[in-house]
Amino acid sequence: MRLAKFFSDTCPRWRSIVTFLALVVALILVHYWDSSQQFQRDEWFYSLLNRFAGWSFPPVLELLLVIMLPAAAIWLLLELFGGWLFGLVGMGLTVCLLLYSFGRGDYEAAVTRYRSQCGGGDLQSALLSAEELFAADPADFDETGPEGLHRWMKKRFVYMAFERWFAVIFYFVLFGPVGAVAYRLLQIYAESSRARPAAGLAPSVLHYIDWVPSRLMLTAFALTGDYVGSRALLSDAWQDLRNGNAQVLSDCAHAALGLKSTVYNDSGDQATFAQVSEWEVDQLHGLISRSAIAWLLFVSLLTIFL
Repeated sequence: MRLAKFFSDTCPRWRSIVTFLALVVALILVHYWDSSQQFQRDEWFYSLLNRFAGWSFPPVLELLLVIMLPAAAIWLLLELFGGWLFGLVGMGLTVCLLLYSFGRGDYEAAVTRYRSQCGGGDLQSALLSAEELFAADPADFDETGPEGLHRWMKKRFVYMAFERWFAVIFYFVLFGPVGAVAYRLLQIYAESSRARPAAGLAPSVLHYIDWVPSRLMLTAFALTGDYVGSRALLSDAWQDLRNGNAQVLSDCAHAALGLKSTVYNDSGDQATFAQVSEWEVDQLHGLISRSAIAWLLFVSLLTIFL
């Protein structure tokens, strides 16, 4: 009876600790063991999309159903089994759900490969990487040469880091594993909806879903980088609802690194471009890593004091 009373009295605190431990375990597994790919099977979701497509639902209803039905099933699963063995079963389920929710692909390998391509001046390979990683259209940057490609790749890498873990952790902190999985499903839906009736709806919803966590990431950029140089852009970003989040993230990351005049002007000097672009990728990767540590420290403090 005393043991039951103890866990009843400390249940909220215990759940917070277990949830935080699940987050730490999931991040360790992603970093040191490429385990996430074993959990990131999306075939079931594409099958669900195809089934709903055959029923000709209105776009808004289809979007709600494909996100909310899996989220409701996960919530029910956690409610039924999450408390078993003093929450350890729930912790295991949460780890698995987080591994599913994190971004697709190998971010570190992609950055390392692009950095090597920049340093070697292998622009053709860099272009192929852009097409492979981000389904890039060469028309987006052909007219501005290698500098245009580099600016575009930096923007995509910043957003890739944001959507693969920062936004996932934000919605995990707010709504638990249900929120993390729902965010990932919305990302997948937005990427796959170009040929669907809701093609214009999902990216618009995602824009507003990304707005708050992207501004928190900008704040982390400023605090772990050049705060003085980036505070004006940071202040403007908190009032900006119109511009794309990927562009705003890229601009503030550039300012937080103090990159005033690098390869933004197309000089045509390939040797200088190779050297500076490689250095910029290093600096950008360092900023994102520092921001990740700052965000995790903030989440740790929330767990301890709330």
